[in-house]
Amino acid sequence: MDNRNEKNQTVQKGILNRRGYDLWWQTFTGTGMKTGEEKTFFIACYVLNAQKGGDVPVFDAKNPAYVMIKAGVFGEGAKQLHRFYGINELESAAEELRVVVGDFFLSETVLKGSVNVTEEQAVSHPEYKSDAGSMSWLLQMNREVPYEAGYISAAPVSALNAISSFHQADGIRTQYSGTVHLDGERYLVRSETSFGYSGKTWGSEFMNPWIQLTASELWSRQTGEQLNNTAFDVTGCMKILGLPASDNMLGLVHYEGKEYEFNFSKLMTYPQAKYRCQEKENNIVWHIRLANTEGALEIKAVCPKSEMVKQRFCKPDGTWIENLWSGGTGRAELTLYRRVFGNLRPVDVMVAEKVSCMWAEA
Repeated sequence: MDNRNEKNQTVQKGILNRRGYDLWWQTFTGTGMKTGEEKTFFIACYVLNAQKGGDVPVFDAKNPAYVMIKAGVFGEGAKQLHRFYGINELESAAEELRVVVGDFFLSETVLKGSVNVTEEQAVSHPEYKSDAGSMSWLLQMNREVPYEAGYISAAPVSALNAISSFHQADGIRTQYSGTVHLDGERYLVRSETSFGYSGKTWGSEFMNPWIQLTASELWSRQTGEQLNNTAFDVTGCMKILGLPASDNMLGLVHYEGKEYEFNFSKLMTYPQAKYRCQEKENNIVWHIRLANTEGALEIKAVCPKSEMVKQRFCKPDGTWIENLWSGGTGRAELTLYRRVFGNLRPVDVMVAEKVSCMWAEA
């Protein structure tokens, strides 16, 4: 069993099991059966401080421990819904991707579950930090383009807690198909228009700054045609041995079948990363440049704040992050270069729609 699959399938052990988290994250697009309106949904399974948990969720300010199923929608009417379980209710497998808690089920090919929070529950349980609403889903998945970050996510590095947070994506382009019910409205999810993403983050701390941009709906400015075999995923920043995260970023562009990777841990490629993320009056804006001996990637992205959610997660130390701007309706322009005899030459200039995006800074 390779390390990539192992890390995606199991709750972490050792120090990360006592003081750490596992976060499986999915995004995809569906269309309203009655209205014809497109919506971008997100679904997450968040396991917090697994070794300290029990039969019921623990909301202790210093030692929280539980499984949280988070589900919601971006765009108009954006919301996040939270459902909690005791750690002992969680089932996971080491030999295959299988995460089960309550009616939530995640495997290599299936994603199903539900969250229902009444107005009364949202008000009377402030510890839930949830909006009110209901959402259920039954989906098939085909994770087509994986991204494995290399030895930084290997078991020995994780066991030593040398890096504060780890990231991998088993599907930077994932096809979903099935149905979602949101607040009484039924949405159809089609594989060819789902433009989905499936990934996992885990560690002892959250990334800071927490930056992520990913999309699989892209067009070439050079040809004007849609790029049906292209996707990208950029994320950061990770602390190493407690040092500031600085420019420790990961990036992969899968461009029409060819991969261009930008990985801070692959020192022989002389990785470089620069970023500027800003909260403006109406938008969140990202400017990112990654480069190494093989090429470079420049990204300019924007997402309207009115269509985003400020995600709420309790950190392993019991404090909350409530300023994680998260969206699924962003737009980006990417310029991809390759190096030829030391010189950068453009591969393509691309426009990305339905960009899944995150940003937070402590």
